Amino acid sequence: MLIPRKIPPDFLFKEVRKLEKSQRKSDIDVVLSAFRSWRSIQPVGYLSTPITTGILFYEVLAKHQVKTLEELLAINSNLLFEEIIAPNINRGIALGDELAMRFNIPIIVPAVFEARSQRWTQDDYMYVWYQVIKEMVGHTILSDFWEYSNGGVEEFVHSAEMQFRLLSVPLTGGDFFPYVPVDLFPDRFVGQKIEFPEETMKITDERGLAVRIEEGAMKISEAVVNLYRRGFRAVKLLVLLKQLVDIAHCVNWHWQTKQYRDYGLTPHYLINKKLVDRYWQIALAAAGENRPELEL
Repeated sequence: MLIPRKIPPDFLFKEVRKLEKSQRKSDIDVVLSAFRSWRSIQPVGYLSTPITTGILFYEVLAKHQVKTLEELLAINSNLLFEEIIAPNINRGIALGDELAMRFNIPIIVPAVFEARSQRWTQDDYMYVWYQVIKEMVGHTILSDFWEYSNGGVEEFVHSAEMQFRLLSVPLTGGDFFPYVPVDLFPDRFVGQKIEFPEETMKITDERGLAVRIEEGAMKISEAVVNLYRRGFRAVKLLVLLKQLVDIAHCVNWHWQTKQYRDYGLTPHYLINKKLVDRYWQIALAAAGENRPELEL
C-alpha cells in the first residue's frame, strides 16, 4: 500500500484533536503536508518517547518536593525545559538512531520536532502525531517506561485502535461501545473511503517484543498505583486505561456474538477482557477519583 493512507475527516478517532479548536491550523497543515511528501511501500516506524511528562517528570517533581507542574514552574520557570524536556529529547533522538539501525526501517522520532518558539500546545503536537500514526505508521515502538507518559499512553491506545481496525463513534441508543469494528459494519460507512494498513499494525517495546492490550493495561495500572501512592494525580492515565477496557469489551463481544465469523474474519487476537477489567479496577481503587472526572 502506498503511504500515506487516506482516512476521511468525518471519522476521526476519539482522541484526535479537532483542528478547529487550534489557532495554528495553517501551521499544522504545513507540517502534515511535509510528512505526506514521504511516499513508501515500506512500513514506517514511530518511536513513542516522553517529552514533557514521563517517569523523569515525576522524578524531577519529587526532587524539588512538589506534586504538580505548576508548583515546579513557581520555583523556576526554566526547570521544565532544562530538567525534563531537554533530557527527554536527547534520549529520544539517540534511541531513535539506535532503533532505526536495529530494526532497519525508517523511524519517526517525535522528539526531533520542536515548535516551542511558536508556542505550540500539547494538543497541537498530539494532533500532528495522531495524524501521522494514522496515515503513515506500521510499527509503533514504545520506549521503556512509556506507561508514565501521557503522550506515550495516548499513542499506545491510538495504535491499538489501528491494530484492531476500530473507529470511535458517538454513543447512541443502539451502541454498547464507543468503538465500531469497521469491517463488521460496512453499511454504516457507505460512501466513505476508510483505509487501514494492509499489514496489521505492530506494537512493540524497544527490544521488538509485542505489547498486547493486556500487558499495556497492566503497565498503565501499575504506573497509576505507583503515582497515587507517591501523592501524584494521574487522571489522564486513568482515562486512557478505561479506553483499553472499552476496546477489550468491544472486540470480544463482537467475537462472542459471532459477528466476526459471519464475515469470515477474526480480530487480531482475542483480548483477555477480565484481566484488563481487573487492572482497571485496581488502578481506579488506588486513585480514588470520582468517576465523572474520568469522562472525556
